[in-house]
Amino acid sequence: MRTIAHAADDVVALALEHGAYVDYCPETDETLETPVMWAARNGHKETVRLLYENGADIEIKNFENERAIDFARIEGHGDIADMLQRWTRKKNKKRLLEMKRK
Repeated sequence: MRTIAHAADDVVALALEHGAYVDYCPETDETLETPVMWAARNGHKETVRLLYENGADIEIKNFENERAIDFARIEGHGDIADMLQRWTRKKNKKRLLEMKRK
């Protein structure tokens, strides 16, 4: 039996195949939340991974200055928060190395 999480993964994968913008946030969305924030909040680990692997910016903040990792932590999705933390550290390390080269 497929779960809603699997269905979300399928929908996101299909949208990405057709050129969807991974950091899309409608102008009418007063919360300014991106798809990766929604996925992290709702415990959709594979959707978070899929969005990240397709270029989602996990450092974007909403109107309350929260990032996807914050939503994962608030909602008790430690595995997602840990995954996002690893990616953030990796990204920051890469930035530091690039700055040293300049």
